[in-house]
Amino acid sequence: MDILNSQVELDSLPKLGRVDVKKLWEPFPLEKINCSFPLLDPYLQRHDEWTEKIRIIGLDGGILIDYRVLPGLDHLVEYLYSQSGWARPEAYVVSGLGRKGIDSWSAVSVLSKTKPVLLLGTDLVENLDIVELAFVIGHETGHLLGYTGEWRKEISLSFLIREFVEGSREQELAAFLPGFPWREIYQRIMSNCRTMEVRCDRLGLILCGDWRRAASALLATSFKSAGLARNIDLQKYLSVQIPLLSTSPAAGPISVNAGHPFVPFRIKSLLDFVNSGDFDYLTRLFKQ
Repeated sequence: MDILNSQVELDSLPKLGRVDVKKLWEPFPLEKINCSFPLLDPYLQRHDEWTEKIRIIGLDGGILIDYRVLPGLDHLVEYLYSQSGWARPEAYVVSGLGRKGIDSWSAVSVLSKTKPVLLLGTDLVENLDIVELAFVIGHETGHLLGYTGEWRKEISLSFLIREFVEGSREQELAAFLPGFPWREIYQRIMSNCRTMEVRCDRLGLILCGDWRRAASALLATSFKSAGLARNIDLQKYLSVQIPLLSTSPAAGPISVNAGHPFVPFRIKSLLDFVNSGDFDYLTRLFKQ
């Protein structure tokens, strides 16, 4: 999209009113996990410090999405939030976050000391169109809407466990609570993370209104190529990728420890949402 064009047309996006995420996310409940551990307190503080650093990245090395600087992109962000009735986040365009796996083709959202912050990678902004960007912004908005005190504790606990496990310090971790199933707890948290990704994908689809554009946005972040993503035959892509993933001996062990579902399964989930009729029903409901 032309991020500098203040008259950018948004007619390709659905005209919605307030979106009820409880209705949208009802089929995907999160498991309640007890995170009441004294050991967790320092990690909660570290998590909060990290989220504040995310905002500084936007302020220092990014561009605030503002009508005076990026009027076209500002118009899109304002449209998505004003029509849905949510508090608009402090949004930035950045080149990357300096973390493994997070680059200019990524988007990140956090609550920085209760302030919502959204970062969009430069390649996403330069290469995705309005509908695809609406999906990405909608997806990240889902994370902000789903960020509760309980979720903050779960994410912090997952960081704690992963640090010990990846550092081959499981015996040290076990000494805090002998016999406690740390790996099992970690996998349950990751299961909730994967559920949250599916929830957020659904919100992104509702806001962008087009399954194929949503899928191309997901693929573009994976391929790091918007052109390739748009030219893939999605039905053939799913018919090839999903059987291979479903029968791969390595896929299962990887997936249970992953915070994101495999991309083909995310796209298939969106297609199932469309084919079930729930997408059309909820879109009509939210237009009222």
